[in-house]
Order: sequence, then structure tokens, then C-alpha cells
Amino acid sequence: MTVHHAEHAIGHLDVSTPGEPRFEEQRDQLLQAATKARGRGRRRVLDALRGASAILAVEVLFGTGETESTLVRLDPLWAWLVDHRQGMVQADGEGYYDGVGVVFRHA
Repeated sequence: MTVHHAEHAIGHLDVSTPGEPRFEEQRDQLLQAATKARGRGRRRVLDALRGASAILAVEVLFGTGETESTLVRLDPLWAWLVDHRQGMVQADGEGYYDGVGVVFRHA
């Protein structure tokens, strides 16, 4: 599913669940990276990944042509997810977040 803001494609959403090859591959990659890393919150992230009932992967498309502009337009999606679903948001190159703030930063 592609998310648009006005005429701009800003994200592509892909949901996978246990038993689907995509889910297992994504979860394994996230588990490997978190297992190798060190830091506060790591155990909480590993527990969440092991207990995950779905993964929503969002590919940011930068359809506005500007990184910050596109990311701001995706803010309502992150806010909705935090308010209505359990789990964490993982941002490549950054770390894991919950509804309060940073849970674990990538090394």
C-alpha cells in the first residue's frame, strides 16, 4: 500500500505476520542486529521482537523531494501507531522508540 500526501507518494507500507517468509526474514534481521548491539533497553527490544504478532514495514519514499518535509508528513502515521497498537517503532540508523521516547539506540 502506498501512502500519499496530496500528489506526493511519501511511503510504502507492508504488513507481514508470523508464518509468512517476509515476517520471518525481517524479524530475524532485526533480532540479529539487536543481539549484536549493546546498551540499555536491548532486552526489552529483543523481547518485543520475539513476541511480535506482526511487522509493519514502512519504506519512506521522499516523494516531496525533501527529506524533512516527507518525514513530517509521515508523523501522523507514527502517532497513530503508537496510540493504537502495541510495539515499537524501529528507525534504520537510529534505534527503537515507544510512545514515550527512545528505548534503545543502534550502536
